[in-house]
Amino acid sequence: MHSTFLNLLATATLAVFTCSFGPQAVGALSIEHGSDILSRGSSHHGMAKRRRMQRRASCRARPASSTTAVSSSSSVAAPASSSAVAAVAVAASTSGSSGSNSGSTYTTSVTTSGAVYSGGGGKACLAWPNGDTGKLAAWKTSHTSCLYTWSSWPLPAASALGFEVLPQLWGDKDTYDFSQNIGSYTTPTWILGFNEPNESGQSSMTTDHAVQLWWQYMEPQRANGHKLVSPAVSSSPAGFEWMKDFFAKCAGCHIDMVATHYYDVSVQGFIDYQTKYHNQFNLPILVTEFACQNFNGGAQCSDDEISNFNTKTTQWMDSTDWILKYMAFGAMHDMFNVNYAARLMADDGTPNALGLKYINGA
Repeated sequence: MHSTFLNLLATATLAVFTCSFGPQAVGALSIEHGSDILSRGSSHHGMAKRRRMQRRASCRARPASSTTAVSSSSSVAAPASSSAVAAVAVAASTSGSSGSNSGSTYTTSVTTSGAVYSGGGGKACLAWPNGDTGKLAAWKTSHTSCLYTWSSWPLPAASALGFEVLPQLWGDKDTYDFSQNIGSYTTPTWILGFNEPNESGQSSMTTDHAVQLWWQYMEPQRANGHKLVSPAVSSSPAGFEWMKDFFAKCAGCHIDMVATHYYDVSVQGFIDYQTKYHNQFNLPILVTEFACQNFNGGAQCSDDEISNFNTKTTQWMDSTDWILKYMAFGAMHDMFNVNYAARLMADDGTPNALGLKYINGA
């Protein structure tokens, strides 16, 4: 593809962290989009960079500029204009929790008003990097209800089909587009926070900087009736620590739900991971990326293993009321270094057999 044309396209970045913890290691992958793709309704985009992290055996501490291991002893105060926002301790009030918070050593100061989703349909949603294509109609069922594009650009065709389009403030370089686009969304809309800020290949920011961006761009949207979704960290141990530090420093922030990413091969590991985040932060969960993917050098999931993983995890999420929505990876042609067998999209842009199971809740 011609380099000039690539420069007009959004870059997509792979960040994989393969340091093991618990019964399985986890990785993370995300795609980043720019306004030129989505405003033109492009149905394809390229990847400018792919990055694979080392395994735990050779893990090294990252420089401060690309990690978020910031001491939680400091905090970023809310700006004066937001001084009326009350900081209250979150009570363990989320209904349907399968775990207890009694063992948590973490206390956060956020507020939540029991976010209720406004769109129709079920819990299944799309992580959609394909633009406003005519193929979207094939993905809308009574089980699918929303999508996001790793950007703040609206998708009129998706909205016309009944999809709730969830905008995202991906990171620093998208703040201008976010400011220009967010006013076009009806309320209430769930607004997704920063994409894998704990990863140097993604939105890459310290927790202090993330809190500053939150107050500047995210928090004001509460006055417009929107619901705010936390940053989505990669599924590495460093990601969990980053999130705890962010919550500790974001005193007075209104965070209505927590976004998670999960890449691994264990159904029980997936369930344990979501429960860990739910118990830690006492908030409902949006799983905005997940796939049966081995980032530890072992064999990849087979077709049968992927089908089993998707079926069992989605069934569990459908029956767990504190899981609000979920987005499987991937409804796309290019799987960006994730197991190609986990692809939900056929060559013609419609759902393949695995995709049909996903969008129909089978």
